[in-house]
Amino acid sequence: MSKRIIIIICILLAVVLHFSCNKSSKKEDDQVKPVKTMVVGATLYGNEYKYPGKVEAFDDAMLAFEVSGQIIDFPAQRGEVLEKDQLIAQVDPRDFENELNAKKSQFTRASSELERYRNLYEDDAVALNDLEIQERNFDVAKADLQNAQKAYNDTMIKAPFNGVVAQKFVENYQNVQAKEPIVRFQNIETLKVEINIPESDVGGDPKDRKDIKAYATFEGVPDKKFDLKLFEWETRADNITHTFKVTFSMPAPTETVIMPGMTANVSIEYKGNIEKDQYFYVPASAVFSKEDGTPVVWVVDQETMKVQQKQVNVESMSASNIKITEGLKAGDMIATTGVYVLSPGDKIRSIKDIYKGE
Repeated sequence: MSKRIIIIICILLAVVLHFSCNKSSKKEDDQVKPVKTMVVGATLYGNEYKYPGKVEAFDDAMLAFEVSGQIIDFPAQRGEVLEKDQLIAQVDPRDFENELNAKKSQFTRASSELERYRNLYEDDAVALNDLEIQERNFDVAKADLQNAQKAYNDTMIKAPFNGVVAQKFVENYQNVQAKEPIVRFQNIETLKVEINIPESDVGGDPKDRKDIKAYATFEGVPDKKFDLKLFEWETRADNITHTFKVTFSMPAPTETVIMPGMTANVSIEYKGNIEKDQYFYVPASAVFSKEDGTPVVWVVDQETMKVQQKQVNVESMSASNIKITEGLKAGDMIATTGVYVLSPGDKIRSIKDIYKGE
């Protein structure tokens, strides 16, 4: 056999071996099933949910005069920070001052007449009916004086709390009507961040809400996280959007400017009690039932990436999440998609790790 023939035979054997190996490798790859996975409870906190939010002032008041008149003093400026009881605006008080002085005189006379009739009644000089008339006159004069004093006080708008003049709706020397908005006054030492949670995310034990961890990020400082404290959670859904309004509070930061009306990205996580009640929230798609109705999940061996069924205890569920109280431990990897096409011992490839409890 010539040397040339030997070389050709070697080349042909190499090609056959190459395609044989590729075919075997491809067959093995075809048996690996791609599914989504999650690692449960890497910390005490469960799944992270993200919602768009809006910043509002913690106290937000539309201030108006209780009386009509012409503004004669309007020292407050837009954006000015004022202390409680500091003057914001005043209408011309002269007519109200005159009325107040007149009511003071009437009250003084009524008070003197009541005292005189009491002395006369004690001396049996007047009848009880006459004394009662003077008592009624005194009560009317006292009420008129209080009303006149209130009307005079209402010629001034004062800051109801420490805050800032957010908006002015009228200008100085303008004639205004009672109840007409004059300024918008806000407390921005503390801010509120409001979000709307869809009904599908409101499952679980309501007592868990007090143990949620939440923070906000803002477009101007995307790398900074601001801790939030749960303030209010409405328990009735909006009739149109079918969402629940949730309000958080946060102190106004000093290192950056966060103002009412700005948008926020809010992340919240539910916290479990590792000593008393360790549990995990998992996507509803991860849990399925055996023929006898037992709820199970596919647990993934993170070394071999092979799956095995694991029975779990389900306590509560919503459209998107299920609370697992038994059967899983922190760090377990489970399949969250394709659960009905998997079999014990199947090898999987994780498409994307989602809902990591970090």
